[in-house]
Amino acid sequence: MGGPPPPPGMGPPPPPGMGGMPQVVLPKIATYNPKANLRNFHIDSIHKNKINKTIFVKRGISENTQNIKLDAKRIEELFGQAVVEKKAVSIEEPEAPAAVVSVIDSKRAYNVGIQMASLRMTPQYIKEAVIKLDDSKLDQNQLNVLRAIAPTAEEIEQVTAYEGDKKLLAEPDKFFLHVSTIPHLKDRLDCWSFKRRFQDDLSTLKPDIECTRLASIEMQKSEQLFKLFTLILSVSNYLNAKSRYKNTYGFKLDSLVKLRDTKTSDGKSNLLNYIIEMCESDPEPFYTQLTNVSLAKRVAASVIKESMGTMNKSIKQLEKMIEKYESISDVNKDDCFLSVMKPFFEKAKKEMDTLQEKYEKSQTSIQTLVELYDEDKSMLQKPEDLFKKLDDFIEMYKNAKNMLAERKKKEQSELEKKNKQLSASSANNKTPNLLNELEDSMRSGAAFKLMRKKRESLRLPTPISS
Repeated sequence: MGGPPPPPGMGPPPPPGMGGMPQVVLPKIATYNPKANLRNFHIDSIHKNKINKTIFVKRGISENTQNIKLDAKRIEELFGQAVVEKKAVSIEEPEAPAAVVSVIDSKRAYNVGIQMASLRMTPQYIKEAVIKLDDSKLDQNQLNVLRAIAPTAEEIEQVTAYEGDKKLLAEPDKFFLHVSTIPHLKDRLDCWSFKRRFQDDLSTLKPDIECTRLASIEMQKSEQLFKLFTLILSVSNYLNAKSRYKNTYGFKLDSLVKLRDTKTSDGKSNLLNYIIEMCESDPEPFYTQLTNVSLAKRVAASVIKESMGTMNKSIKQLEKMIEKYESISDVNKDDCFLSVMKPFFEKAKKEMDTLQEKYEKSQTSIQTLVELYDEDKSMLQKPEDLFKKLDDFIEMYKNAKNMLAERKKKEQSELEKKNKQLSASSANNKTPNLLNELEDSMRSGAAFKLMRKKRESLRLPTPISS
């Protein structure tokens, strides 16, 4: 059956090959009919409509395939596809993974697991670092993490008592089991951490203790400070001569900041400014002999005390650990505890003894200072508050002194400016007076008489004729 008849006015469709789109003449190429099923090569072919413009036609590549002789047998041996017989596929149930076992507390295991993940180290790596006390393998932060997750004696007993398959243990349990053979692990880690931070702690404590001691000595021996206190006490007794505060023999440090509150009668100045003016002739300000006071007020005595206690405790712990390790007969041959810690202990003990001596001297000096200034006994625990009292006054004194200097400078500048104005005004007043005097003398003829007298006095005498 044919298609529908053509519309009126149109002839029948042209036969194939006539009219329509022009036919593309393609080159002749070799064709093949292999006997076996071969592996396909997924080639990215050029479209037939474009092939004539390519090198494959223009350079005869396509047609030359007819001249290529192929070893069909070899190709089929290399790339033939084996015939696979289809067999009934049996679906096997996947083997269920073995359950993970944990013998330690679940919450503890969870926290240890998180910390271990942050370390990103294998238990073997950690064990070797701890055995050799290798600072290059663990930094201080990592060592602190390790101290936090180190197993207790009870936890070590739990994991070592497990008789099942050790491979089934959870990672925290495996870690505990791995490091359980290290003697006195927690104490060892504490000693290692102490060694790592010892010099830093020492370099912090030394200047703080020394600064406190020096500030205390300065306040006990500063002649300039005592001279200032003498002046303040004298002026105070003079002002209070008719009051109940008369004849005072001394004053508390808290009194110093009140100098600024005692105003002059006109309210324009105060007692502090007067004291500063009285000290102007001093060769140097009193505070130049108190250079450590401002530093000592920033040193917390409680922190020093706590740090000293911790370091002394760590020294004793290390000493006991050395004794314990010396008593162990079967120490791991790679264990470096004694070879590393014994020399360190001997050096650290000497340095701590020296520091302890300085600390005790500092405490004795502070006790003397509190008594000399009649301060409350609580200052023994917080001497920084005592230093702050004096330093606050020093700052107040400096500020007031600077303000007075600025005020005097300004007053001097204004005085010089006023003197210049007066000098200029005086010169201007003298010029009109001279003109007035000259005008009066001309009117009276006195000026002309004066000029005639001057000419006559200058006239030469007439020579006497012979």
